[in-house]
Amino acid sequence: MSLKKKRGFTLIEILVTTTILSLGIVFIYEAFFASLRAYNYYENYVNVAPWMDEKLWEAQDAFIQTGMFGTTAQEGELTAGGRTYTWNSSGQLVDGSSDLYAIELVLTRHESKKDFQIKRAAYALHQAE
Repeated sequence: MSLKKKRGFTLIEILVTTTILSLGIVFIYEAFFASLRAYNYYENYVNVAPWMDEKLWEAQDAFIQTGMFGTTAQEGELTAGGRTYTWNSSGQLVDGSSDLYAIELVLTRHESKKDFQIKRAAYALHQAE
């Protein structure tokens, strides 16, 4: 009577294979959701970037003409692409300058886990006549 060698996988081989496949699935899952977050960020950005440029231009123009920051609205709400954002702008004198102001516009959308936020900045120079 001859002994036949049984063929099959050992428990260790199955555990190692299952671990490797599970890690692969986790990495694919994380990559998918990272790309989804990036897509969501850029979709929001594309929806609001033209509005932000216009708002910064208005603030710059008002400052250049009047020499005072705050002659335009400094906070509010914006609805773009079916989403509601809150925004605020601020201006401050640049260190070591008497006429150069930095104007910052911050746009925020409250999401379930993390707030979406875009910051844009510009400079304005008021030259006395």
